[in-house]
Amino acid sequence: MLKFYEREAASRHGSSFRTRRDEAVSPQYALRTMTSTAARFSVDEKQRGSIETGKLGDFVVLSDDCLTVPPERAIRPDLTVVGGRVAFQRHD
Repeated sequence: MLKFYEREAASRHGSSFRTRRDEAVSPQYALRTMTSTAARFSVDEKQRGSIETGKLGDFVVLSDDCLTVPPERAIRPDLTVVGGRVAFQRHD
């Protein structure tokens, strides 16, 4: 998800990675692609792709809402949970 968003941000700020704004995908589309769509393509949608009872407990809590934050603002992971256990927690 962040790679799609990073692509749009890079195009806005003149980095070497050039993508026209009309070629970028929306944050909503990127999130769906990296979660439920990815699980469906890997034929693993019964265990992954959304947060539901009975599915694997893998998710990340981000510093900002990835659907609304401006592209020029960095989003950091604050917490990562893998298999229902905390794998990373930011301590600032």
